[in-house]
Amino acid sequence: MKTSKDMKAPKIKPQYLVVSGAFLIFALLFLVSSKKYSEKPVLTEMDARVQLGISYVQGGGAPMIGIKMLKDVLKDDPDNKFAIRTLANFSRQSQQYEKAIGRYEDLLSIETNSKERFSIYVELEECFVNTGQFNRALLVHDKMIVEFKSDSATVAMIKERNEYIKDKFINIKKD
Repeated sequence: MKTSKDMKAPKIKPQYLVVSGAFLIFALLFLVSSKKYSEKPVLTEMDARVQLGISYVQGGGAPMIGIKMLKDVLKDDPDNKFAIRTLANFSRQSQQYEKAIGRYEDLLSIETNSKERFSIYVELEECFVNTGQFNRALLVHDKMIVEFKSDSATVAMIKERNEYIKDKFINIKKD
């Protein structure tokens, strides 16, 4: 007789996780679309497509299928902030900084939420620093100082980061 020590949990293949995730998303869409459960959809069709693309990239063993799905969302909805942000983050994570920069800049042109804009600026500045474009990073800080001038703590933090970049990078290397 096997004891609990001898028994191992079965390994779950990433493909099963993607299929399970897809099933869950479509089940949620079905439930949300039913007026019996909700008057307002919790997850839009585009959001579900983005979530499925994320599943493929992060755990499905087929990242390029997920990237294509995200790009297809943008073909249907070019201003989909969730898809743009997701692609920008994936580009940054894979050190494709120039792609990430373009996507973050696109996102800034359509995003109006103050907290989201701050976060996008921070990620954009990080891309500039990682590519040695220190003067462009400082220009991002200038824009942030103007945009967030009413929040003195935020402005102080931005100025501190500005000095850090100048001391650490610009005094050593010019772009």
